[in-house]
Amino acid sequence: YSEKLREMMHVSYPENVRVVVQTGGSESWHMKGVYSDYLQRFEVYKDKLYLADQTVPADMGNYRTLESFLLWGKENYTADHYMLILAGEGGGGMYGMCYDDLNDGGGLSLEEISYAMSLDGESFDIVGLDTSLMGGIETAASLATYAQYLVASQDIQPADGWDYEGFLKYLCDNPSAPAEEIGKMMCNTYYNKCERNGTDADAAMSVTDMSKISTLNQAFNGMIGDMLTFTETVENFAVLSKTMDTVHIYGGASADEGFSNSIDIGDTAMKMQPYVGNTADVLIEALNEAVVYRVCGEREQNSAGLSVYYPININNDE
Repeated sequence: YSEKLREMMHVSYPENVRVVVQTGGSESWHMKGVYSDYLQRFEVYKDKLYLADQTVPADMGNYRTLESFLLWGKENYTADHYMLILAGEGGGGMYGMCYDDLNDGGGLSLEEISYAMSLDGESFDIVGLDTSLMGGIETAASLATYAQYLVASQDIQPADGWDYEGFLKYLCDNPSAPAEEIGKMMCNTYYNKCERNGTDADAAMSVTDMSKISTLNQAFNGMIGDMLTFTETVENFAVLSKTMDTVHIYGGASADEGFSNSIDIGDTAMKMQPYVGNTADVLIEALNEAVVYRVCGEREQNSAGLSVYYPININNDE
C-alpha cells in the first residue's frame, strides 16, 4: 500500500482536485511519516503527504471507521463531486474486503460499506474498489443507492493493483470529465499497468452504471426462476448442473488455489439460453446496459463485466 501512496505523489494537483487518504490496518508502512500504530489522514501533494489528522488506531474492518472518514472528508473538503476508493484485500461479495492485519484480519462486508455510505448522506460520482473479486452484482446492488458508477475487478488483482498515477493525471488534466469517462480511464490505466507487468492475461475490470442495477436485478431473478423450474426433474437438474460447470470462473477453483465461488453473469446467461428461453436474453440485454465499459485479458474473454456468487465448492458453510 505504500506504493499506492507513492503513485499518488507523482501527480501535480490543481486547486480544484483534492486527494485525501486514510491509512491503517497494516503491520508496516514503507513511507516516511506513515505509521502502523496510528490511524492517519493525509492530503496528497506532489512529492509529499500533509498530515491532516492523526488518532489512535482503529479497526479498518469496522464500518464506524469508514463512516468517520467519510464525514470528516466531506466536512473538511467541500466539493461538487466526490469519488470514494477502498483499497485492500478482497474476497468477493460473500466475504467482503479491506481486511485489517492488526485486528484479527476482519474486513468490511457489503452491508457495512453500504451502511457507512448511507450515514454520510450524499451520493458519490464513483465508488472504486481497488481489490480482488468485488466486481459483482451483489456489490452493485448493495451500493447502487450511494454511487452513480461502480469501478471494480471481477477476478484476482495483482498485488500492486490500480495505476493511481495514470488515472489521477487524467483527472487533473480533465477535472470536468464525466464520471463515466473517469471510470473508463481507471480501467484503461489498470489494464495498461498489468500489460507492463505481464499480468494482463487475467485482468477483468468494469464500469457499471448503478442506475441500471434495479432492472438488472429483476432480469437476473427472472432467469434464476426459470433455472429453478427447469430443475424439477433429476434428469434436468443433472443437465443444468453439468452446464454450470462450463461457466467462466473467477479466482481459485480448486483445493490448492482455494475456492473463490465467483462466476460470470453474462457467460451464465449464454450457457443457460437452451434451458430458460427468453429470460436469458433479457438478462444479457440488461447486463449490457448496466456495464458501460470493461477491459479483459486473454484468459478473460468470456467476462461480461459482473460476477455472481455460485458455490463451486459445496460444504456446510456454503
